[in-house]
Amino acid sequence: MEAENYHDVGWQHPNFEDKAVSFEAVHDRIILDAKTTDGMHQVRLDSPQLVRKVRAYVRSLLNGTTPMDDVMEQSYIHKNGFQKIVLGRKSGFALRFHRYLPGEGDQNVHDHRWSRMDSLVLEGSLPADYLAYCNPNDDGAEKWERHEYRKAGDDYVVKHQGETYLAPDECVHHQTGELYSMDAMRLHRILPASEPVATLVVTHPVPEERVWCNLYQRHIIEQLEPVHETRLTREQMLASLTHLERLLTQQLVRNATTTASAGAWA
Repeated sequence: MEAENYHDVGWQHPNFEDKAVSFEAVHDRIILDAKTTDGMHQVRLDSPQLVRKVRAYVRSLLNGTTPMDDVMEQSYIHKNGFQKIVLGRKSGFALRFHRYLPGEGDQNVHDHRWSRMDSLVLEGSLPADYLAYCNPNDDGAEKWERHEYRKAGDDYVVKHQGETYLAPDECVHHQTGELYSMDAMRLHRILPASEPVATLVVTHPVPEERVWCNLYQRHIIEQLEPVHETRLTREQMLASLTHLERLLTQQLVRNATTTASAGAWA
C-alpha cells in the first residue's frame, strides 16, 4: 500500500504496533489522521487502534513507566467546570482528557484559538449550545458583550471589546461513543449535565496570528481581571487517569460490539 493512503488505514502502518506506549506513538497516529497542520482531517479518536494506544500510554503513566510530571504541570481545573488533563503536546497538537463535574457548565459562549478540535464522548451525554452571529433585527437575536481572552504570564486576562448580536443555532446532546468536530470559529457553550461527562479531545495547531479567543457574556467582565488556574493534586490526577483507563476499555468494548453487529447483518 502506498504511503499516501495511510490516512485511510493508518493503523496498518508498520510503526503502529500495539506495543508502543509513549506519547510519541500516539502523536504519530494523530499526525497520520490529521495529515497536515491546517486542520483538514479529523483525528479518528474512536479508532480501536488509537484507543488501544492511548490506553497503553495512560497505563504507563499510572504504573510509573512514563513520568507524570509533564501531565501534572500542564493540567488544571478549568473555570468552566471541568478537569482539563493534557496528556501530551507535540508539533502543535494536544491530546486532552476533559472530565466535567455534574451541574457545572460554561460560564460564557466562546470560540477557540486552535484551528480545529476533535472530541470523542467517553461517558455521559454532553449538552452543547451552539450560536451564530446575526444582525440586531434577526429572529432570535440577543445582545452579548464580547471580550478577548488571552494568556498573560501564568494567568489569563479578559478585555471588553464591545457588543455584538448572537442567535441560537442548535442545541445538541453529544452521546457516549460519538465523535464530533468543530473549527475555531464555532461559537458554543457546554451546558450543565446532571451526570458525569468525559471526553477525549485532540486540538490542532493554533495559527500564529490567533493569540486570543472570544468570550461572550450578558454583562461586561472586569477588564484585566486575572483568571488563575487551579492545579490538580496528585491524588486527583491518579483518580482521573484510572477513570480514563476504564472509559477507554469501555470504548473498546463498544467498538467490538459494533463490529460484531455489523458482521451479523452483513
